[in-house]
Amino acid sequence: MLKKCLLVLTMLIAMVGVIAVIILSIKLLSDEYERKEDEKRAEYFRQEEASREEEKKREEEERRKEEERLAAEAATATESPEEIEARYWAEWENPVATSTDAEFDYKYHSFKYTENTIELKPYQEVYEEVKAGMIERGEEIRTEETTSEDGEVIEPNLTIYNPLPLESLPDAGTPFIPGTVIDPETINNPDPKTRKEIAEAASDPLKMNSVYSTNIILVDLDKDEVVVSRASEEVIYPASMSKVLTAICMADYLSARRLEGEYVMKEEEILKTYYERFSAVGTTAGDILPAKDLFYGMMVCSGADADYALTHYLAGTEANMVELLNKRAYDMGISDTAHFTNVIGAYDPEHHCTVNDIAVIMSTAIQNPLILDAMSTEQYKTVPTQKDEEGVDLSNWFLRRIGTYECNGKVVAAKTGFISEAGFCCVSYLETYTGHHYICVTANSDGNWRTIFDHISLYRAYTK
Repeated sequence: MLKKCLLVLTMLIAMVGVIAVIILSIKLLSDEYERKEDEKRAEYFRQEEASREEEKKREEEERRKEEERLAAEAATATESPEEIEARYWAEWENPVATSTDAEFDYKYHSFKYTENTIELKPYQEVYEEVKAGMIERGEEIRTEETTSEDGEVIEPNLTIYNPLPLESLPDAGTPFIPGTVIDPETINNPDPKTRKEIAEAASDPLKMNSVYSTNIILVDLDKDEVVVSRASEEVIYPASMSKVLTAICMADYLSARRLEGEYVMKEEEILKTYYERFSAVGTTAGDILPAKDLFYGMMVCSGADADYALTHYLAGTEANMVELLNKRAYDMGISDTAHFTNVIGAYDPEHHCTVNDIAVIMSTAIQNPLILDAMSTEQYKTVPTQKDEEGVDLSNWFLRRIGTYECNGKVVAAKTGFISEAGFCCVSYLETYTGHHYICVTANSDGNWRTIFDHISLYRAYTK
């Protein structure tokens, strides 16, 4: 009997020992896992901080270079900024009457005061070079002249283009991603059950208190459903998000032409961009750029100079392109709230839409491989220009910044915008790790970084 008791006791002790070993092993493994997780978190935050520091240094370096450039220009300028602006407007209104020096001839030269350390070619000389190249390639050429009321030619229009008739606008084409283009009826008039779910999602303080934009919408493209929204049916000023629709109309043209076709930058495009303080690629009148560089310049860094130039190249006038924008808006079914008066998103009381409309526009845009590639490009270099022998470096700062944060997937494409009347706004397109697709639109935020974090918060909280 004693032996049996001793045997049982020994077995119990052995079992306790085994259990103790197992518990100790589990604790050691748990501690090791926690240690590795802590290391991962520390490394993540270290990399994030390093990324912020690197970006801060980059921005400071760019600001320093810009200040040095402006200082160099001021040191060599022969006129004050006020004198330059006064003469610009005088020459804009009547270029012939005020042109007294061939060096500042409005008809054929760039104004030397914009870059007075660089010798620029006369427009006519550049024009003839480009024209010869187009003839050699067998491309069609058409030129026009601007005349005064009495019929006098006051400004040769040296744009080389062959506008397509407005009625030839083709369909958007085959969807480029799974799912379909957003149906405006679906997001503007969801069924009662969906409307309730959207309202409940928008009222979640833990998820929505960190989203500062006043107008938002997040759409599941695969289901064609609104996930969450806030004041999404309210009319806003879309600022440079308008360029997404402009890109759609331009891509329709570019699909029928060579992207390598060249355009001579005009003084009016440069000065209008400069004096209105729009974002710019940084071109100079007389620069010869292929249509592809203009398209990417418009979408990667929101260059208004590139937008104006490509508009003139493809449609002849901004009015023609605006007509296309509104025709497209009508075809998309959003013309009740969407109306456009210019190609770049400049403020105009009649230039407006809703974030719902922008979501519809974006879902159409990403079906086109050219537009999707341009909006997905973080950095792009143009061909050499008069100011930059190696080409101009362009950067999509939104994509570069948001790419350093966890968003439950990859933010594939984006287009930002800002005007004082609209605040900071953005439309972006996300593909999650599980293969789901979303479009997010935010408007009326109070800063670039705030807009970025609004998109991060929405993607983290609501995507699958």
